[in-house]
Amino acid sequence: MSAYLLDNYRPGQPRPPRYAEPLFDFDCAFDELFPTFRASDRTCPEAMLAMDTSWLTEAAAQAGLQLARLPLPGAWSGTRAAWTTGQDLVLLHKPGHEDRRPHGKHVQ
Repeated sequence: MSAYLLDNYRPGQPRPPRYAEPLFDFDCAFDELFPTFRASDRTCPEAMLAMDTSWLTEAAAQAGLQLARLPLPGAWSGTRAAWTTGQDLVLLHKPGHEDRRPHGKHVQ
């Protein structure tokens, strides 16, 4: 899955031109009940949300999933020179369920 992770957000950090807009400034507290979420627009918080990886990890655990690896940073935050996609990339897996594909073959 992809998401905007607050772990990679640095206010004032220079970002690639496509992401150097206020829409990607996650400076608004979403709700005091959800301190691990932040929005870019206080008047319409559902338009663009970012979350803390700790919340995502906890929610995944409640669903019987866990991070398969550390999230890969996206270009949006400008915090890494190397990136995979616009958003941060999160790979989850269900422990105890090994890959059932035949080795060397890819499902299309």
